[in-house]
Amino acid sequence: MKGRISTIVLLLAAVAMLAAGCAPKATPTPEPAAPVVIGAALSTTGSYAKSAAWHEEAYTMWAEEMNAAGGLLGREVKLIMYDDESDPTKTTSLYERLITQDNVDLLLGPYSSACNFPSQAIAEQYDMVFLISGGTSESLYTRGFKYSFCTAPGLADVYADGFFKWLQDNVPEAERPKSIAFLWEDTLFPESCVLGAKPKAEAMGMEVVLEEKYAAGTTDFTSLIAKAKAAGAEVLFGGTYFPDSVGLVSTSSELDFCPKAIWVSVGPSEPEFGTELGELANYVWCGLHWEPTSRLPGIAEFVQKYSERWGRDPDYHAARAYTSCQILQQAVEGTGSFDNKVLREYISTHTFDTVQGQLRFDERGVPEEAMIQIQWQSGQKQGVHPPEAATAEGIYPMPCWDER
Repeated sequence: MKGRISTIVLLLAAVAMLAAGCAPKATPTPEPAAPVVIGAALSTTGSYAKSAAWHEEAYTMWAEEMNAAGGLLGREVKLIMYDDESDPTKTTSLYERLITQDNVDLLLGPYSSACNFPSQAIAEQYDMVFLISGGTSESLYTRGFKYSFCTAPGLADVYADGFFKWLQDNVPEAERPKSIAFLWEDTLFPESCVLGAKPKAEAMGMEVVLEEKYAAGTTDFTSLIAKAKAAGAEVLFGGTYFPDSVGLVSTSSELDFCPKAIWVSVGPSEPEFGTELGELANYVWCGLHWEPTSRLPGIAEFVQKYSERWGRDPDYHAARAYTSCQILQQAVEGTGSFDNKVLREYISTHTFDTVQGQLRFDERGVPEEAMIQIQWQSGQKQGVHPPEAATAEGIYPMPCWDER
């Protein structure tokens, strides 16, 4: 009996094997393509955090858009972003980590010229394209590097050009300011703003009555503003980021220092400048690359998407960061490649459509200048120069604090 059962079992097994062999084979599910990994270090904390937040938001929104549309060349976009704590030394080590440990495919730049300067050398060492949306110091683009590209249409040394041009075109010579005080944070970008502005001020006949730098992270500007007031400066020029731009203006009010004009970098570009300073923000000047009111193609769509995603309109930092992503996308799609050497060649020889207009890079990796001068008026930013970007007439001299 046992023998019959064994024989039946063997026969059934053979039939099953035969049936399996005759059955149609299932089509194997293809393995999904590995994500394309893009790395960046950004100042989530520290003195640059306020401005760096725009970059993080823009990078994130672009990655989400790409993935919703099927990815980059069909591959999911995965972002790795580390906090460099506004410390250039940490930024450098994080980019080294992104390249050698995380094995990222592509890079996006950090915020501030100070953090970009050492990290772009790491990118150059490893032949990685480095799109710099947060660094405009001229020193970044005089190093002969081939993989770095600035996505801001205007370096720090020309940030205030439109301010001096506006004074020349709109203020009679006898009424123009005769003296100027330069105060700046002792880092690359603020210093570059001052170095660019000083010869233009002198060419207009302004005497430089004070030049003084202060350490990054400074919060007490009393002695500096007291010196500017004692020197009789008719223009206060600040090479600043957001916190110190607010500090210089508020301290000027506290000490009743009332120059004919205040120009500071970065801070007035952001809506929070008015929120923090209130009425004191009015009449302050600043140079920037982009405003949401621009009539360039794609601006309205970008502003709407950004506002819906983050609950606030983008500023020029966000536009520059998003531009980096657009250039990276167009280069990858234009070449069908993630090879950084191939991408570098493509970026250096092509024109790109961005939310800042069309950008093409010179031999330094810098696009043509396109700056706007704004002035706070009645609690709002207004474009005042060039004329084609103006939404209001500039006001000079500014009313003193007790006259407002």
